[in-house]
Amino acid sequence: MLEVTEQRNGPSGLRDDDDGPRLWNSLPAELRQPDVETGQFRRLLKTFLFARDCMRRIAIFCFYLLTYLLTYIGPITQGHTREDT
Repeated sequence: MLEVTEQRNGPSGLRDDDDGPRLWNSLPAELRQPDVETGQFRRLLKTFLFARDCMRRIAIFCFYLLTYLLTYIGPITQGHTREDT
């Protein structure tokens, strides 16, 4: 693990000096091993990033699907239509 400082730079409050260590520490341990070859690191990194993005997209899809079901299907199964409300 790399040390992360909490120093903020400039009026925007960006932490330029510690973004690298923070990102590095967020990677899985298998990616942070010093003996990982460049090609293997790239493959593992792409897999990690794809899986993380995929899970985020699935969560968003489930949220919209649940919203749709509760808005349109829920009232129908209870004997009401959307126009009744």
